[in-house]
Amino acid sequence: MLFWGIPVIISEFMDNTDIDKTIGALVYVPVSLLGVMIMFGFNKKIEIEIPDGKGGSKKIKVSEKQFDKWVKEGKIAKIDKCKVNILDPINGIREEYWEVGNEGIDQKTYNNFKDEIGDIYVLVVYKEGEPSQYLTQKKEWLKLKKMY
Repeated sequence: MLFWGIPVIISEFMDNTDIDKTIGALVYVPVSLLGVMIMFGFNKKIEIEIPDGKGGSKKIKVSEKQFDKWVKEGKIAKIDKCKVNILDPINGIREEYWEVGNEGIDQKTYNNFKDEIGDIYVLVVYKEGEPSQYLTQKKEWLKLKKMY
């Protein structure tokens, strides 16, 4: 009998105590079953940021199931960040990522200014050479961006 399948690494068999040395179980999954697995999110990956060991960070992709396991075990913690689109007449247009809640932007302010995908918009105004940042709505920010 001929068996048609696709090799798949099953992450449920992984014990990822060291993310860089992940080894999975390679199995053959029938093509029809693979479609069902993908459709129902069995292989859904998320991107996370972890320390690179050199004082910086790197982004890796892991399964949601593995991520939830690490959170439950206390190995990692989820920190909500939002993309901040900044218009600055001296330094130009740029993006930053601010933590929501603690040190970056408080939750109530974030909720009032975020757009439909969770981004916020900032204008930098210079008074006597000193920059001040002001939150604004996306619509107003886009109008001002056209002037740059």
